[in-house]
Amino acid sequence: MLMLIACATLKVIALKRLGYSLLYSTGRKERLSQLYSTFHHLVVAVLADTSDIKECFHDRDCVLTENNPRGIPAWKLFSFHFWNSADNPLGRKWTLSPELVSPLFRIETLPDEDSVHWMQWKDTYNTYLGYSIEPQCSRHPFIPPDARPAQAFVYSKEVKNFQGNEYTWATDFFAAASAAAGVQFIAGVKQTPLPEFFPDSVTNVGFMPQAEFYETIARSRVVVGIGRPTTSPTAYDALCLGVPFINPIISVPPVRICIFLILSTYTICVPPQWDKNHPTDRTRWNSQHNTLKHLDPPYVYNVFRDDKEGFVNAVVQATKTPIGSFVLPAMRMSAVEVRMAAILETDWRAEAAELLADRKASRVGE
Repeated sequence: MLMLIACATLKVIALKRLGYSLLYSTGRKERLSQLYSTFHHLVVAVLADTSDIKECFHDRDCVLTENNPRGIPAWKLFSFHFWNSADNPLGRKWTLSPELVSPLFRIETLPDEDSVHWMQWKDTYNTYLGYSIEPQCSRHPFIPPDARPAQAFVYSKEVKNFQGNEYTWATDFFAAASAAAGVQFIAGVKQTPLPEFFPDSVTNVGFMPQAEFYETIARSRVVVGIGRPTTSPTAYDALCLGVPFINPIISVPPVRICIFLILSTYTICVPPQWDKNHPTDRTRWNSQHNTLKHLDPPYVYNVFRDDKEGFVNAVVQATKTPIGSFVLPAMRMSAVEVRMAAILETDWRAEAAELLADRKASRVGE
């Protein structure tokens, strides 16, 4: 069986281990269409970036139509998409996601706020394929904690992330934590000279090439998030290299946005972000890394925004409590292979027929 791929990713490793032959396209839809036309009966799926999939879907010379019988069936087109939103013409099921995170929740009724039970609704998920940091991590030797300098790495390549609504630590937090833990805070920010709002107690070592960047993480005692970038793979890299991660819980005034579904007993709501009346309810936390908010010390230290004492304690505990290499089970290559196999063995033609029937019934997409 063949796979037609318009972008090179770590998924190639999983596909090869599963025994699939791969065809590569340069990304131009003409080349994509030509390759499929040559091997169309053997191709089980086309995996590409969102823009390439949309371009093919809306091109009658690329997608299967009555006038283009050798075109690519829409149900074979899968989009790689990093964010939570659906980004494929056929919706969420054909949108391949690196994270199992859904922005929407379901509740049966609208009771008082204090008694709301939030739960993620499976229909709001994209198809979770995920990825593994094991191949990249394995290229870098594990540095024993006692051989590392007394440094804490503050992660953000962009200086703009050190201010704004999602920036989580006051500048004096770093000085207090540095004194308490006996560590130096460093960062690898691109921009120079640094603006006035950049923390004085954080030393910028400048933007680093990839190999040096990983070496810096591996030699650190802890990696500190500041609110952005969200869901960055760097936190996974740190854990794999044996470095704990401080995950900020971003506090904003609770906002409840609900969508009432016509002819449905359900109401879909976006949950409030960190309810101060229920501080331990992680389903209502909005953190820099929502996948890792479910982990605990000594691997992940979840700290509420503007909590100076919590921040200082987290830095102290993380730097004096070493960990070994840790990879989430779902992010191992073996797990990616299992999910990839399940995706490719699904009857997507039947799924598409069901989707078409639903859309016709609701008159969506006509």
